[in-house]
Amino acid sequence: MRSSSPRAQRTPDAGADLRQAGEVLLWTEAVACAFSFGHPRMAFNFRNALLRG
Repeated sequence: MRSSSPRAQRTPDAGADLRQAGEVLLWTEAVACAFSFGHPRMAFNFRNALLRG
């Protein structure tokens, strides 16, 4: 594996991004559930805003 290979350099970053995206999704679901009791519309919009990035 050469250090100049774009794929070799990109793989760890892609894994970190995927892991971070999973954590954000779980956190967003928890926040949406917490807010849905009093503000379902706000939670829904907040979740969509995060998912759109």
